[in-house]
Amino acid sequence: MKYLRFSADYISPSVIDQKEGSTNSIALGLSDTLEQRIADWNDRYQEIIPLGIQERSQESVASSISALDSEGIELARDIASEIEGGAKVEYYSEGLMKRIS
Repeated sequence: MKYLRFSADYISPSVIDQKEGSTNSIALGLSDTLEQRIADWNDRYQEIIPLGIQERSQESVASSISALDSEGIELARDIASEIEGGAKVEYYSEGLMKRIS
């Protein structure tokens, strides 16, 4: 079983294997469809990443973060379901700067 941490990041999403360090969708054997969904989600998260805490707390930005995090949690579940041998995938909200279970 793999233990992974998934989050948005600059340029490309971050997937960290707790034992082996950084990894990617190819190494994990994810489908092209899921890989594209992750890339699209990460692209949309790019607007949030450079913002400061005060900007992130504004209602419209907080709403965007909430929507992106809901999608990120769903993607984490989909990653876990596609990994051969099983995986537990923890989601880290870049917008809230904390782990979300």
